[in-house]
Amino acid sequence: MKGSHAISPLRELRRPTGEGREDVRRLQLIEATVTTIAKRGYARTTLAHVTDHAKLSRGIANFYFKSKEALLLASLKHLTDEYAAFWRRALAEAGDSSADRIGALIRAEFHPRICKRERVATWFAFWGEARTRRAYSQVCATSDQEYFKVLAGLVQAMIDEHGPATLQAEAVAGGLSAMMNGFLQDYMLDYEHFDRATARRTCNLFLAGLFPAAFADRVAVDPGKNPRPRRARTTPEPTSAVETLPAWTYNDAEFHALERARIFRLTWQFACHANDIAEAGRYVTLAFAGERVFVIRGRDGQIRGFHNTCRHRAAGVAAGSSGCMTRAIVCPYHGWTYDLDGKLALVPGQDGFPDLDRAAFGLVPIDVEIWQGLVFVRLAGDGPAVATMMAPYAEELAPYRIADRVAHGGDFWVAESAADWKTLMDNYLEGYHIPTGHPGLQRLFGANYQVEARDHGVGRAFSVMRDEPSRVWSERAYQRVLPEIAELSEGWRLAWVYYNLFPSTTINIYPHGINLFQVLPAGPGRSIVRGRNYVLPGADRAMRAATYLGDRINNLVYWEDDRLVRSVQGGLESSAYNVGRLSTREVCLRRFQDEIRKHLPVARQRSRPAAGRMAALNGSHA
Repeated sequence: MKGSHAISPLRELRRPTGEGREDVRRLQLIEATVTTIAKRGYARTTLAHVTDHAKLSRGIANFYFKSKEALLLASLKHLTDEYAAFWRRALAEAGDSSADRIGALIRAEFHPRICKRERVATWFAFWGEARTRRAYSQVCATSDQEYFKVLAGLVQAMIDEHGPATLQAEAVAGGLSAMMNGFLQDYMLDYEHFDRATARRTCNLFLAGLFPAAFADRVAVDPGKNPRPRRARTTPEPTSAVETLPAWTYNDAEFHALERARIFRLTWQFACHANDIAEAGRYVTLAFAGERVFVIRGRDGQIRGFHNTCRHRAAGVAAGSSGCMTRAIVCPYHGWTYDLDGKLALVPGQDGFPDLDRAAFGLVPIDVEIWQGLVFVRLAGDGPAVATMMAPYAEELAPYRIADRVAHGGDFWVAESAADWKTLMDNYLEGYHIPTGHPGLQRLFGANYQVEARDHGVGRAFSVMRDEPSRVWSERAYQRVLPEIAELSEGWRLAWVYYNLFPSTTINIYPHGINLFQVLPAGPGRSIVRGRNYVLPGADRAMRAATYLGDRINNLVYWEDDRLVRSVQGGLESSAYNVGRLSTREVCLRRFQDEIRKHLPVARQRSRPAAGRMAALNGSHA
């Protein structure tokens, strides 16, 4: 959030630097108590459970707290002090108006630094015991009374300013408090599906009914923020195939040739980011479907794409994966020279080519589209634009400022895979394998994984990081250091989102940066993976640390996937496997395989066609 509505991370909620060993041990025991109560419940929590979790002896616990009851009371007071410090800070950072200050209290109530599963569960556990334990009751009452007094005072100021005078401030404050407590109970019972944005909006709706002039604008969706995605579709259309593609399609030379001609030559392929070729003459090359191409920025600032083939004797004119040709494009073989817009400008020894029409011998152009700063190329075809295909996600992607990103971590990385390109995409397009195949992602996200498929072979998977700290250092450190990003709304600040663009371009969005990679066919049963990371320039130290840790996590995921796809490729080439079954959860995968069948109808055949018959059979099914 921006401006006066922002709530900064509270430094006072973190362990102060230089605090004494005694304070560290006390806090260690208190945090262990909170976690233990959240997991086991109040009645089943013992001092032994707490000390085991804290990895401290019972003697140390007795030294600092004398008794279990003293430790429990200190833990309750720690929670109330933490909560009070947070909402007080929220008020201090809010605007001057009563509406701004009430809005700050609502946001603080559902802020992920306070509205965390273990803390909410522990607070309710203590609250349930407060009726029979006077000390607990006093702590809870003191905290509640201070908060309610402040809230009622702000409501009274709203009544004085906006009316109507017949409203009673304490009644309005009580109703709002009850509503917020009800949402906290919902969160505790179903935290994975709890929507903080909906909770805040509902509270604002309540206030807008009483004070429309002050709260009506807080109910509308802010166009500058990406709204939290609705519950995604998880059931494909009835026409979607239940069977997988037949195994023979994953390692067949004739089928591979059809894929290159009828899929990859006719669809958009990611080339680079526009900022990769920011200056005139900068270029990036790409090879796919048996073709070499490159994109280059002209002196007029325009980005164009061409076949990377000299019109004289077919040599490549752009060398390497990237480079710069500031003055002209010069073929290294015989020196034929082209302007940056592809026109043939100079032919050495031109008198040897008496009938040469230079206007007809420029570099052969290809289609180029720039979408949110990403440069896509297409060899042929007239299918929909990238902007049309990705239109359903344009609004939610806008706050990530993709067009402003710059490359991070060096040049494009390229890796060969001993698996078919479809094997890799099959793996990418489903989260069904995460619990067993990616322990780290399971620790970070749990079962919180939503997928949906759209028209034109576009889809998305969405997952939000859990509140519980991971037990693995790099993951836990990532959770801790990841800064809040003002441009992102509540539901997206901890989200990892994966978009796919048929056939094999992926756009992976993280709070710390974005990653684009594509899978290109290199031969029957073989593929090449090409990718690059992009970040916003000027990142602070915390964001740089989060980027490093996020890359570390994803590198492990890559190697886990590599092991899985090589295993699958071996099975696809086994006589024991022909077709498999697809789960209703594998929505994007089902749509992807449907797209393959649409482009190549011969893939509907369970058995491999006779040699030399593939193209004819495919044409007869068209």
